[in-house]
Amino acid sequence: MNKVVVKLASHDECTGCKACSNACKLGAITFEFDAEGFSYPKVSSDVCVNCGMCEKVCPIGKSTTNVTENAIYYAGVSCDPNILNKSSSGGAFSAIAECIRVQNGFVVGCRFDEKMLPIHDIISPDEDYGCFRGSKYIQSDVGDVYRKVKILLDDNRYVLFTGTPCQVAGLKMFLQKDYERLFTVDLVCHGVPSSGLWEKHVAMLESSAGKRLRSFSFRAKKHSNSSLYYYSYDYGSKRQMHGFARTDAYYAAFLDRKNYRNSCYVCQFANDKRWGDFTIGDYWGVENYHQELNASTGVSILIENSDKAKMLHIELKEHILLIPTEKQNAIKFNANLVKPTIRPAERDSFYANVDVVGYEKWAEQYVREYKKSKAYYHELLRMIIPKRIKKMIPLDIKKAISELFVGEH
Repeated sequence: MNKVVVKLASHDECTGCKACSNACKLGAITFEFDAEGFSYPKVSSDVCVNCGMCEKVCPIGKSTTNVTENAIYYAGVSCDPNILNKSSSGGAFSAIAECIRVQNGFVVGCRFDEKMLPIHDIISPDEDYGCFRGSKYIQSDVGDVYRKVKILLDDNRYVLFTGTPCQVAGLKMFLQKDYERLFTVDLVCHGVPSSGLWEKHVAMLESSAGKRLRSFSFRAKKHSNSSLYYYSYDYGSKRQMHGFARTDAYYAAFLDRKNYRNSCYVCQFANDKRWGDFTIGDYWGVENYHQELNASTGVSILIENSDKAKMLHIELKEHILLIPTEKQNAIKFNANLVKPTIRPAERDSFYANVDVVGYEKWAEQYVREYKKSKAYYHELLRMIIPKRIKKMIPLDIKKAISELFVGEH
């Protein structure tokens, strides 16, 4: 039996990006779930030959190869109203994807599988990549996608890879070299709850309805008067549920930053030295800087980090309206562009408390406490007031109303 001497990232630093398992040609590294429902690597001493490849590709402690000192920031809104309506914010992902598809390229992103679990997958040039649209606030499983991406790149195909910053870093470290036809997009990421917690949430929703969950949108626009945090889900029938985020316990805990992976609170990728050619996310607070845009329908922040990204700019403008914006404005309400999420004290006991109480009872209690707050009634007003009325309210009055509820929850 071999004595395993490889040293992977610590439990508090490991992001679960799976670069190590993708790189291990002998299959000596598997991922197992801990008590909180996060997956971590386990090295088999019976198979490992101590080649050191897993340590080499681990992105923790490594520096990005992108030169981002001259990154260019934009506010972006899709030129296609249909795509804008289907997107979480301004449709930046779809615009970039279209530029790659013109080159007969493949698109890689996160989708829900048949069990409503988030996985990374590859969509071929003749397939619809719409399943990748929309925010999914759960850690996705990349499986062996990095290996498949390498096969495509070695075959000289164009590939667009979209994921969290740590997943983009994981892919680049796995590849160990730059590919001219690879384009990467990292997301402005707050942090990721565990897939185990999400499974419990899905089970609760299915148990209450007696039906299988068929879809879940964390950023529903169709059923709300705002592009902010609303959700909708359905069971493959006319019964569709929707509401604002904090009336969904899983979603509310995510917004309260209480259920992220340990590494998210010390994330080395939450800074302006980005690994992706592009960075995309919601442009929160855009109404303060670009009143020519309709913030209520969603606006993306789109950052061109690399020369490769800037080369696509002309093609991008065919699909998305891009307005130059100031970096300091973009990060004011998007702190994770420059620093990781602050760990709340409640995180230490969050998952243990859920297990002790039981998920359904915990969820009921969590939402009940929220509905006692002023913030709950604030959200009700925001949901009820039609967009056309909101547009008529002066900006200073909107700010004054919002400030009444600051710190309430």
